[in-house]
Amino acid sequence: ATARFVQFLQDRDVPLSPDPDPLASLSTEAEQARWCAKGLPRDRASLENGAIMMSSKRWNLIIDPQNQGSVWIKHKEAGRKLQ
Repeated sequence: ATARFVQFLQDRDVPLSPDPDPLASLSTEAEQARWCAKGLPRDRASLENGAIMMSSKRWNLIIDPQNQGSVWIKHKEAGRKLQ
C-alpha cells in the first residue's frame, strides 16, 4: 500500500525523501517507546496504527481481534477516566 501511495505522490510531483517512512513522519522513537510502555505491542503494524491514532483529529475505527489496542487506549487515557 505504501508503494502505491508513493507512486501516487511521485506522479503528482510531490517532493519526497528517497525512502519515505510514514511511521517516522508521524511519530518519534520516544513517542513510540511511551506507547509501548503503556501496553502497545512493539510490532510495526501496531506502531503504525498507534501513530495514526495519535495523529488523527477524529475518532478512529479499531479492528482489534486480540484486544491489544483497546488495552493500550485504556492505559493511555486512564488519566481522563476512560472506561
